[in-house]
Amino acid sequence: MRNQSNNFLLDGATNNDTFNTGFVLRPPPDAIQEFKILTHAFGAEYGRNAGSVVNVVTKSGSNTFSGAAWEFNRDDALQARNFFAPGNQPKPELKQNQFGATLGGPVVKNRLFGFGYYEGFRNDAGITNNVLVLSEAQRTGNFGATSIRDPLTGLPFPGNTIPANRISPAAARLLSEFVPLPNSPGNRYIISPTVNDVRDQYGARFDFQVSEKQSVLLRYMRSDTDRTTPRVIAAVDQKSLATLQDALVSHSYVFRSNLINQARFSINRISANPAVTSGLNPRDFGINFANTNPLAAGLPSFNVAGFFGGGTSALGDPQQPFVNRVNHVWQAANDATWIAGRHSLKFGVDVRREAMNIAFINRPNGDLTFNGGFTGNGAADFLLGLPSQARATTTQAIQDGYGWLFAGYIQDDFRVTPQLTVNLGLRYELPTPFIDKNDAITGFHTGQQSTVYPNAPAGLVYAGDTGVPRGIVPTDKNNFAPR
Repeated sequence: MRNQSNNFLLDGATNNDTFNTGFVLRPPPDAIQEFKILTHAFGAEYGRNAGSVVNVVTKSGSNTFSGAAWEFNRDDALQARNFFAPGNQPKPELKQNQFGATLGGPVVKNRLFGFGYYEGFRNDAGITNNVLVLSEAQRTGNFGATSIRDPLTGLPFPGNTIPANRISPAAARLLSEFVPLPNSPGNRYIISPTVNDVRDQYGARFDFQVSEKQSVLLRYMRSDTDRTTPRVIAAVDQKSLATLQDALVSHSYVFRSNLINQARFSINRISANPAVTSGLNPRDFGINFANTNPLAAGLPSFNVAGFFGGGTSALGDPQQPFVNRVNHVWQAANDATWIAGRHSLKFGVDVRREAMNIAFINRPNGDLTFNGGFTGNGAADFLLGLPSQARATTTQAIQDGYGWLFAGYIQDDFRVTPQLTVNLGLRYELPTPFIDKNDAITGFHTGQQSTVYPNAPAGLVYAGDTGVPRGIVPTDKNNFAPR
């Protein structure tokens, strides 16, 4: 089972990222009162995911003031030199500080208590990159002892040198503007640019004892990230921004000593720009590709076999830039606990609306692969402007939609004897399929011809076609989970 199958809770409310199913916020240890991990045989009050349940409870204030402060430091003065960093270059930088503080105490004695925290993270780390690039001679078309053939004749180029008038102006400009000359033996370009990572998170919690029977909890948490990765041969530095937020209102009421009710409303939200593109126009470089989404305008991604392409050694802009995401979850839940003789009953309901706006764009500027199929050498193919593969997209829809989850449960822990307790429970969940606001989701029904888009291939169906709801698949209504 994948680790994404876990269910993360924060003070009993959802802390799940609807896009990648991980957690949203991670408060520092000094802001956590306790945590519980349930790996199997948990009660009917827990659902949504098939994996474990991770429930974190944040600290609250009390009638006495208390706090803490911390600082953790790492420094390149105490760090061994990267084995792969050249000896004639400065030692890769490392400066890391993780610091913060908490403070809790009474706002109004015996009635209103507060607790807050802040944690900062600063990391400057030199990451060593080793990229095989073209030598100065190769950029002029001279490949020396490496045999390259002329695709027009099938014979080797005289002197293994491409004539200057046949070198692609686009390739020459890309090399000139983005690909540095080698600085190490073997045509290697080795550099340790400093990645700058800045994060700040803070939160506050207030517990109000309204009366002997009822109390209210208010909590807000936020985390901001700003990370910059300098380019090596890419078109632009990569900058990743993210803001994560979580708010909770909880009301507890004691009807009598054996009957307690808790109602919660929470919102968590992620707003992020995980990647950026250069905004450059391919046609300015003589490349006849068009951008298909203005959110990710830039150059194609170039892969030159045996040299550079992919990851940190990519030339051009990313193949699949994740330029924007906004996703949030609204949750309203109610749980009641009733002790009746030897029965400990718990029952409740849970309603969630999960929405996502995801711009994870597939090749918005196209990509080009040079594998040596024309000349026997990927770099020579690149200089001639002869890709073995060219891919481009026509349109790019942004995923923008929502789904609902309705759930209810009842749990009975029956103490048969002092030595024997029987746990019985039943949970029912009704998750509705994700609905795209622009009806951009498609499905496949063998042999069916779409009436919404009659020119679509047979079998490809859209929302509005016969038997096809907006969520494409029918709502699964038989999710009973006995415990």
